[in-house]
Amino acid sequence: MGQKNDIPESRKGFFHDYQIRNLKKMSPLIILAVVVIAWMAFLVSPYSKVKSVAVSGNEIVSVKQIKHYSPVKKGTSLFSVWGKQEKLAKALKDRSQRMQSVTLKLVNFNQIKIKVEEYPTIGYLYVHRGYEPILQSGVIIKTKVLNPSDGFPVLKKFHNPKKSYKERLSSIVELTRQFEQ
Repeated sequence: MGQKNDIPESRKGFFHDYQIRNLKKMSPLIILAVVVIAWMAFLVSPYSKVKSVAVSGNEIVSVKQIKHYSPVKKGTSLFSVWGKQEKLAKALKDRSQRMQSVTLKLVNFNQIKIKVEEYPTIGYLYVHRGYEPILQSGVIIKTKVLNPSDGFPVLKKFHNPKKSYKERLSSIVELTRQFEQ
């Protein structure tokens, strides 16, 4: 009467062996449940989303504009970034004529670093009371600048209808190279 253990000594080893056998049989199911719960916890945690986007290497295109053009923003799921960095970098590069190259890199597990290299301006084209920058790639940016930077050639009345557009651009690039020398 009043004993704590009502199980006889001979049966204690049997129950212990029975529990260990059941635990061994259930271990794959327990491991699977733990993995599923951990995966679900990761999905709802802030670690599964982009924490920050940092931009470097830009001089003319603003950080705000690059972040606006970028397909990756703060809070974007990491599943849309993993393994797709080159594709996302190409999509960002195609959004601006000024970007020569773009590298998108995942650092510190959930932070994005965007490194931009821009085409340098090699001259200006005077058009209707404004100046349009001419890039090293030969592209003329249609946004007008009121005051061009010092040290760059300014082309005025640059019209030659006999030449094609590509020939005119190549001659502009050649003129600026001669001017630099």
